[in-house]
Amino acid sequence: MGFPDCLKDFDSTARKCYIFYQESRGVPRNKEISFVTLVTSFSTQAYRAISTILVMLPNLIPLVDGIVYFIRFVLDKMIDIMQTEDHKESVIKIAILLGELIIINFIIFIILNFFFVPVSVLTAKLISKLSSCLVAGS
Repeated sequence: MGFPDCLKDFDSTARKCYIFYQESRGVPRNKEISFVTLVTSFSTQAYRAISTILVMLPNLIPLVDGIVYFIRFVLDKMIDIMQTEDHKESVIKIAILLGELIIINFIIFIILNFFFVPVSVLTAKLISKLSSCLVAGS
């Protein structure tokens, strides 16, 4: 008892789609995919992912420079508020500073959520996968 013809056709059609995709990526049509080839491919893709993350992390360091600007901004504003003698004017400056800090915190929130969080989550997942592979292998 063999497979029905519709399943044979499906297998053949699905395989052709994968072969067409792999050909566009430089894999010859008649290349045999063995277990060693599969492991080599996985290892190469893992290496590319790790190297991409390692190259990307140092490029995010200039964002840390923003912390220095933030600290200096707050210190300058606080000194200005403390040196103001008029109570009414200092209250206005404090209110303006609080408004500016709210806006800056919103910007920092956006930066962290769009840049640092995805990179750190990706890095943590990659490290956890690699460590579980190393533990399982030994």
